Amino acid sequence: MISDPDWTPERAGQRLELSEIDFRLATHTLVEAGLLQVTAGEGGFAPVAPEAAVARLLAMEEESSRSRSSELRERRSTLSTLASNLPLLQARASSDTRIEVLTGQERIAKALDGVSVSAGKEILSMHAGSPLPGEALEASRERNRAVLDRGVAMRSIHLESMTRMPYAQAHLQALKESGCQVRMTPVLPFRMILVDGVRAYVSRPARGSLMTALDAA
Repeated sequence: MISDPDWTPERAGQRLELSEIDFRLATHTLVEAGLLQVTAGEGGFAPVAPEAAVARLLAMEEESSRSRSSELRERRSTLSTLASNLPLLQARASSDTRIEVLTGQERIAKALDGVSVSAGKEILSMHAGSPLPGEALEASRERNRAVLDRGVAMRSIHLESMTRMPYAQAHLQALKESGCQVRMTPVLPFRMILVDGVRAYVSRPARGSLMTALDAA
């Protein structure tokens, strides 16, 4: 375009040996990258000055870097809160803590239903492992909405692999829309739900085909 001001899409496509579809895809990519701008004139596109294109790409990268830094700080904050409460739970485990083993999805769900009623301040959670089945996630969304509607704060950390499954991605979006603070991370040690800093539900190895969890209070 720069070397041939009288260019046309047809002539450019022929010169580059691109089909009409490939040419459209190429121009779309260049527009997204800020190297082309859409115009009302003949041809429909005009090149962007190289220095302007480079400045735009740098600005986009800086904004992306700031966003990643902000998310990292928030993930650290949530994990630090979880970590700071673990010694308290461990100390209680050696004294008067009640620990119960919950076996089976139905029993675990019933216990979490109780949490949606008893939580008073906040629920912190991290979700390691494979995403729960769609039915279990749907049930958890109902509990989460009930908790958030009562004014209880919720913060959760999920694995980035969740975003690669449509039903799991939809679950994350529903959490955000309900008011839960959702953060993503590549790796998590285990699944845990911490209620008001005094009660925890921690995953443990399954018994055969049955999910199991520890209920510590």
